[in-house]
Amino acid sequence: MKRLVIIRKVFKILFPELKVIVRYNQKKYFEIILKNVKDTYVDNMSYKYMLAIPGCESMVIEDFVTKLFGYCSILNEDNCVIKYLDKNGSRIITKTLP
Repeated sequence: MKRLVIIRKVFKILFPELKVIVRYNQKKYFEIILKNVKDTYVDNMSYKYMLAIPGCESMVIEDFVTKLFGYCSILNEDNCVIKYLDKNGSRIITKTLP
């Protein structure tokens, strides 16, 4: 339970205007759901997927994940799935765990 609180605090520090749900999944890994994502799109110049969240300019999805994993040592790509909700439904950012 302490880990969930720590992860929530990291999100409040890094992205204060982003609404986040952090929970353990039934398979015992972290599931992070970003709620108020404005939009996702492909940048024409860099051909990378961009994530538009409130409170900051659009950022590359890979940079968002790297920044989160860098600040919160509890999370890594082996124990965490990050999803976002937008007007089109739910999408997965990180790889799906077995």
